[in-house]
Amino acid sequence: MQFNFVDTDLDTEKVKQAMQQLADLKLFVDKDKHPLYEVPMGARYVTTTDHVLFDNKPAK
Repeated sequence: MQFNFVDTDLDTEKVKQAMQQLADLKLFVDKDKHPLYEVPMGARYVTTTDHVLFDNKPAK
């Protein structure tokens, strides 16, 4: 699962708790209705930084 615009100041326990709450809802199941995500396996923040060297685009 991937989210955009997240609070990057959340601590590990808050993230684990929120992920477990989502898993407990059993929203994601396979074709036989078996839960796909019962235990959160991990979480990470992925950040990207653009380093613009120049930009010749006209102003909008």
